[in-house]
Amino acid sequence: MKRFFILFAFLLSFLLASCNVFNDRQQYVLDSLYRDSLYKDSLYKDSLRIDSLQKDSIRNDSIEKAKAAQPFKVLLIGDSMTELLAIRLNDYCIKNNIASQTVVWYGACSVNFGTCDTLSYFMDLYKPDYVMIALGANELFVPKIIENRRDYVQHIYEQVKDKPFVWIGPPNWKKDTGINQLIEDVVGTGHYFDSRTLTYERASDGAHPTKKSAYAWFDKIMEYLATKADDKLDLAKPDFYKQRIKNLKILANPVKPVKKKKK
Repeated sequence: MKRFFILFAFLLSFLLASCNVFNDRQQYVLDSLYRDSLYKDSLYKDSLRIDSLQKDSIRNDSIEKAKAAQPFKVLLIGDSMTELLAIRLNDYCIKNNIASQTVVWYGACSVNFGTCDTLSYFMDLYKPDYVMIALGANELFVPKIIENRRDYVQHIYEQVKDKPFVWIGPPNWKKDTGINQLIEDVVGTGHYFDSRTLTYERASDGAHPTKKSAYAWFDKIMEYLATKADDKLDLAKPDFYKQRIKNLKILANPVKPVKKKKK
């Protein structure tokens, strides 16, 4: 009888484990903090919930480090342009004795951030005093973007509107179809830095600014935050360039956008 119960328990655990096998198309690996944890996004729900990760998957030591951060922290989050801006942000942090955390989601656009709570998740995790969003570079040429993606931009705004924030527009290399206008209409001029007003040296891909140009780009952003932004952030400009990034988290390629159900 004892052997029977042991065998029954083994079979039951195997069946339960089988039920949790993830579809390869419906998962992605998060940054090093959750390297061994996958979450399943449901294509049958209105949103993807990153907070469905099991709490046990988060390393306690990483949580304690996040809690022990300096009193004032800036969260910089967005697409691949974010990684360039993070280098200069780190210089400002050193100069002004503040902390920062950068989250880069390669290839992401408003559809990805606008159909999940990734932004609010990292805001809850790092508890920043100021949020910088750099997003839109992957949407310069989307047709009818103002009509088709307003809901996604609005969802992003709803997650951050109660926190001091700025949305950094993409450094256009060609005229866009309306992504800049869409974001500014939703978040307001006082929360939007229009990066189209600057001139850039471009990397070999013709889109991303060079490091040197990205440094100048971030300096202009900080000038805007100190003088024109609704949520002011007045930091002393560093007279050095460390050319490094601290506290960087990388998210894997974005999951496929969730299609809206036809009414």
